[in-house]
Amino acid sequence: MSFRIPEQSLRDILRGIAMIEKFTAGVSFERFREEPMRVAAGERYLLMISEAASRLRTPRGNVMPRSALAQYSGHWELDQASV
Repeated sequence: MSFRIPEQSLRDILRGIAMIEKFTAGVSFERFREEPMRVAAGERYLLMISEAASRLRTPRGNVMPRSALAQYSGHWELDQASV
């Protein structure tokens, strides 16, 4: 399987979204946060989505520039009010 095929990256993104939806369907924020396996699974698919997005290219370059990835060095915090 080649990472150079844009369709594969898009399939990876769609699969990641579908799996996150499956893991979070019918689950409250509190329950999600208290289940480490569910959180880890969601994080794994978010990583897969971001890696796939970084492989996508347009005529002007990457969809997600490496410089944007390099700026992240911490842990994302989810604002519960926005959920």
